[in-house]
Amino acid sequence: MLNLSAYNLLEKAVTKGGLAFLEGSRKKTRIIGHHIEHEATEAVTTIGDIDSDRVIKDILTRYDPQISILSEEGGYQQGKSNLQAIVDSGDGSFNNSHQIPF
Repeated sequence: MLNLSAYNLLEKAVTKGGLAFLEGSRKKTRIIGHHIEHEATEAVTTIGDIDSDRVIKDILTRYDPQISILSEEGGYQQGKSNLQAIVDSGDGSFNNSHQIPF
């Protein structure tokens, strides 16, 4: 169970990360990475994904510089503390990059 300060930290990270994702999504150069994993499934990485990932990781590492973070955009960052975080900064990037509403 999360204590209140951990909950507040996560709420701050998600809120600021979401705002960074939306701001990055408004930039003209939207798609910075694109590959096909399967015939019917495409994966994209947008500027919003990268910006959001950075903001979330910055907030988490300010709270605990030794936190371990597994991030869709940045891979695994091994830390020395017992805290671990998994970050998927911008779910829905494919739809967003193709201007399909949520």
